[in-house]
Amino acid sequence: MPFPQPITRAKVAVRDGALYSDRFDDIYHSVAGGIEEARHVFVAGNQLPKRWEEVGRFTIVETGFGCGLNFLAAWDELNRSNINTRLDFVSVEKHPFARDDLARVLHAWPQLGTLAHDLLEVYPPLTPGFHRLHPAPGATAATYSVAAKAKHGLARAGFDVQKKAGFAHKREMLAARFPGVRETFAETRRVIVVGAGIAGASCALALARQGIEVDLIERASHPGAETSSNPAALVRPFVTLDSGVRSRFGWAAFLYAVRRYRELNNQANFRWHGTGVLQLARDKAHLKRLQRALAQFALPDSLVRLVDARDATGLCGAPIREPGLWCSSAGYVDGQLACQAMVEKGGASIALIAGTEAARVERSDRGLQVLDVANNLLAQGDNVILANGCQAQALIAEHDLQLRPVRGQVTEIPLTSSDLRTPVCRDGYVTPGVNGIH
Repeated sequence: MPFPQPITRAKVAVRDGALYSDRFDDIYHSVAGGIEEARHVFVAGNQLPKRWEEVGRFTIVETGFGCGLNFLAAWDELNRSNINTRLDFVSVEKHPFARDDLARVLHAWPQLGTLAHDLLEVYPPLTPGFHRLHPAPGATAATYSVAAKAKHGLARAGFDVQKKAGFAHKREMLAARFPGVRETFAETRRVIVVGAGIAGASCALALARQGIEVDLIERASHPGAETSSNPAALVRPFVTLDSGVRSRFGWAAFLYAVRRYRELNNQANFRWHGTGVLQLARDKAHLKRLQRALAQFALPDSLVRLVDARDATGLCGAPIREPGLWCSSAGYVDGQLACQAMVEKGGASIALIAGTEAARVERSDRGLQVLDVANNLLAQGDNVILANGCQAQALIAEHDLQLRPVRGQVTEIPLTSSDLRTPVCRDGYVTPGVNGIH
């Protein structure tokens, strides 16, 4: 499967007072005001406030993120309207701005101060990837352009297209609506998660953020007490020549995890150790594969880069005799504290049922039930997530999950050097001192 093309980032240029793309010889927004145009065309053109009042969750799909003005205008409108709905915003962009460039661009609209700052805080490195999207009945579109190509393209896709008053000097704009009745889905209200390790606690927190109540069942006395109890678990990407789904998912998961761990800092004594991680090549052939991967995928140096032995020594603080791959945004966590922080972050939406082992999952007329060995009801919900490793098979014995245990190993040795500042890995890894041990 071919990997998406390496990203060619957008360059900051201005023409006649408006942000301009020399690649497409076009402006990003009206010279009369970018945010004002976004509010007129994107927010009002799609009747967003009115439609937000009709649903508890709303999805916007945008075919060009640009400098984020449409997103920020929609976000700002939702905040000011005090409408109790969840907004999912999906956007694609072939030539995105790098973070520093986007910060320079958004500085032109100080009225977006807090929102722009929050966007920049989570803006990712420019790694390639894509979203596959499906239009749904009830979708709308609004565009600054009234060109025949845009109008006919929307019509071919099944939209009813109309012309409306444009913004500033633009006499007209297009507004379109996809006919039909919006499809509705059964609302999930309560989910049971079995296992409060990294996987289970992460799922529980993600669901809680969606407004879903969670019963989190853990057989130990507290979260993260078993496999996830590693006091220095590495959080790093795997750089390979693989361009398949697994590789893409790995990069997306790594960047997402780093953002989440940063958010959890100082929650339940948790700390994100964003030290960076050095990966040493196993041999010369492996080093060449790493070099080819970096060149093929054009990953930004700010995310991952090759360093020689001298630079590696300076970064790690201890003598390194070989070149390696330096990932500055990687780091490590105390797994047990991470699990506890996630459960605490979920607040009242997560009910922890600790010290009790789930034995069986059954279906009833009121949903799914989880029972203990004495057939006592532990929890009941709309869905069940099994995040308890190989013990998951016992809960649904009638289904063959084809699980296979893989033994892990963590060796703790007394602290031998206080010079090492970052984890160094090859087939295994060594960490800086953690509570007097490596």
